[in-house]
Amino acid sequence: AWRTWFGIWSACRRFPRRTLRRIGIASSTCRIEERTSSLHIDRGAGRKAAGNPWTQAESGLNMDILKILENTVAAFFGIDAAYFALAAIGLNIQFGYTGLLNFGQSAFMACGAYGLGMTSQYFGVGMWWGILIALALVVILGLLVGIPTLRLRADYLAIVTIATAEIVRLVVRSVRFKHYFGGSDGINSFSTSFRNLSPFDPGALYGVRPFQYSGYSLWTMIVGWSLVAIFSFLVYMLMKSPWGRVVKAIREDEDAVRSLGKNVYSYKMQSLIIGGVVGMFSGMVFALDRGSVQPDNYSRDVTFYV
Repeated sequence: AWRTWFGIWSACRRFPRRTLRRIGIASSTCRIEERTSSLHIDRGAGRKAAGNPWTQAESGLNMDILKILENTVAAFFGIDAAYFALAAIGLNIQFGYTGLLNFGQSAFMACGAYGLGMTSQYFGVGMWWGILIALALVVILGLLVGIPTLRLRADYLAIVTIATAEIVRLVVRSVRFKHYFGGSDGINSFSTSFRNLSPFDPGALYGVRPFQYSGYSLWTMIVGWSLVAIFSFLVYMLMKSPWGRVVKAIREDEDAVRSLGKNVYSYKMQSLIIGGVVGMFSGMVFALDRGSVQPDNYSRDVTFYV
């Protein structure tokens, strides 16, 4: 948006008024220029910076650009980047290394978020039990998806997995299961125990601009990026192992791997579940940062963003 505004502003300065009217350019900068001409403001040495519309427009533009750059840099290291990085690591195991065209990664992320949210909300147990509950949900979902569909390839597998992600979203959003999943309202106020573990003051700001975050956001970022580092190292070591070499061979030519006596179906199932477990932690990090779980946050579009 700021590039478009800057382009129009530059055009207003370079081209004659008649040309601008002919091509239909009308912007706030053109109106500023007309106002400047009607007031006969001298743009020479006698121009006062405080009262000049051009100077105000330029300073406002510079401030907008600076704010956009600051927000971009802060978001690059923020919790959303860690959340998508975790989901991408899991999807990379499935699609990048094994060749499983999985468009349902958001379903595994929803399992992690809802498994964590349901612990304190309905089961009355500690937050750490949510990891085990979410892990069980991911394994069950992986088996339900993998057993009937992993014999499919390419586009057919993609169609099934994207349908699975939508089914999961509609189930947790339905009125029938509202007692367990909260329906369209989701589950709220379950991250208190996680926030209490933070060593930072939640109301204080830490860092320097543009790397300035609240105490709670900084705590969540540390946990999120630590998980990214841990899983990146684990996946790296896993792909250097014999198991990793087999799944990469399946990606290239699964018929050749099958001819060597390897159980291709079993390796695909393992890859699907391992990638889903990493995606589960991504959903947990996102839920802890927001302090709530909403079904529409795990729509099928999320997988494409990942």
